[in-house]
Amino acid sequence: MQLGVESIQRITLARELIVRGYVNKIIEIEAGLGTKTLNRLRASLKTEGLTWSPPPRGTRQAQTIIKKVAHRQEFSIIMLAYRRYGGDSIFKAVDVSALNKAYDTYRLIKHEFSPHTELANINDCYTLAVDVRSADAEFEHCHDCNVPFFVSFSQESSYRCPFCLNREAAHRHQHSSAA
Repeated sequence: MQLGVESIQRITLARELIVRGYVNKIIEIEAGLGTKTLNRLRASLKTEGLTWSPPPRGTRQAQTIIKKVAHRQEFSIIMLAYRRYGGDSIFKAVDVSALNKAYDTYRLIKHEFSPHTELANINDCYTLAVDVRSADAEFEHCHDCNVPFFVSFSQESSYRCPFCLNREAAHRHQHSSAA
């Protein structure tokens, strides 16, 4: 069986996305391969020792991803990095390479400052990247702290700056502890 360059590129991309923990639905969209091919790739990668337990079966919607201020902070950091790596092109198409770089940056930061917790996963990040492309999310700029942040229009939590909200909560907690 002779594989063309395009086929090899799609299989290579699919292998990378599998190793990174993407669900089949996303890999099918990005690599253009079918479920049977992806399942064979997963099995092959497992025998090579390059994958771990299977990822969740599907993707979640933004309203179930962003429920708390802590989630808004985490995803603001990731999505701001995504915007930095992908530039304005992220508003036209999902840039998986930029998203992977942003997620890697997030994981490095998270490991450095809080090694035992990880709120975000790559599939949730992809969902939010789709929201950016579809104009169902945007980047706001806080006039109080002068920091940009991410807002998904379907999130259940406040649309205010998550960094200011966290600072206000810490300030209230500090004053209630002192009393």
